[in-house]
Amino acid sequence: MESDDPTTPNLILTLSMDVQVELGFETPSLRFNEARVGQEARQAVKLVGTALAEASFGAVSSDVEGLTAKVVTRDDPAGPVKELEVLLKASKTGALHGTVRVTTTLAHMPSITLPVYAQIKGDVTVEPRVASFAPEAPDKTLLLTVRSARPGLKITGVTDEKGLVEGKARAQKDGSWQIELALSAKAKPTRDLFSTSLKLATTYPEEPVVEVMVTRGGAGQRNFSRDPLRRAPPIALPVQPGAQPAVAPTAPSAPTTPHP
Repeated sequence: MESDDPTTPNLILTLSMDVQVELGFETPSLRFNEARVGQEARQAVKLVGTALAEASFGAVSSDVEGLTAKVVTRDDPAGPVKELEVLLKASKTGALHGTVRVTTTLAHMPSITLPVYAQIKGDVTVEPRVASFAPEAPDKTLLLTVRSARPGLKITGVTDEKGLVEGKARAQKDGSWQIELALSAKAKPTRDLFSTSLKLATTYPEEPVVEVMVTRGGAGQRNFSRDPLRRAPPIALPVQPGAQPAVAPTAPSAPTTPHP
């Protein structure tokens, strides 16, 4: 806290408190960072609070697709522990978020909620994950290799919404796919840096699109002039009629000593 007293310009007030949770979860949210599409991922969160002993729990619901949960009692050396068991089996890749709601018998707290976040990974992998074109080689092609942990992968389309990159997909004998990338007629004439998302369409209903970053000159760089050192032309200031143009002052020359 600031003060206008010059001898004590700042004041510090130390606070200490004991915060008690009446009823809730041990963590503020639940995160699934390694969940995979079509596979089960499980987690458990302890229920805590001063009213835990007197509370009973009823229906458990969630707005997260593919997620189910229930409250269970687990034996522990320190005594019975109540936990929320969560099972996630996602049907598609991408980010998921929502809540789990648990009803209680407490009149003033009819339910408690827990936020849930998940990043669902797929079976399809692409190497390299970032394809980069060199500005000085506009005619060079790049190769991507697409594989899947499951058989039957097919790449049915390669598109770039910005129209900067074109791609051809070819099936390989080992079940993988090779993507040949080239700059489009729109991107070849320039050397401007760019970053675009290439979309690979697959026949997997749970993973219909796989995105790959394609850049020229480095990931995440924005377009700029090819002459970064170019300066703006000098601005000519108007001169009033009859006025003499301004002349920059010059330093006086050093006095000279005459020779005898």
